[in-house]
Amino acid sequence: MEENQNQNEIPMNNQGGIDGCAIATFGLFTFFVGLGLLILGMYLESGLLLIIGLFLGTLVAGFLILYPIVRLLFGGKDSVAAAIATAYVEGVITHKITKNARKKRTRY
Repeated sequence: MEENQNQNEIPMNNQGGIDGCAIATFGLFTFFVGLGLLILGMYLESGLLLIIGLFLGTLVAGFLILYPIVRLLFGGKDSVAAAIATAYVEGVITHKITKNARKKRTRY
């Protein structure tokens, strides 16, 4: 009985899935880790750290931050469709940001 009290548990929602707040918090943590790796990669001039930092800071963190919001639109249930929709939404947002940055760069 004492062993169960000492274990840390993952916060679950009422449907048995991982709590969206925990997922988003881990996404923010991943963003800051990616940012740290990016800065460290620039300081050490390491291409590998730059790539890992960009991957973590943009793709992984973006997915983890957006997933709880998209999952809410799917009735709050974890599903493959919600994960695919999250990847699609992240792709659309990334495309729009990239397109807008290119427009600003060509003006100057």
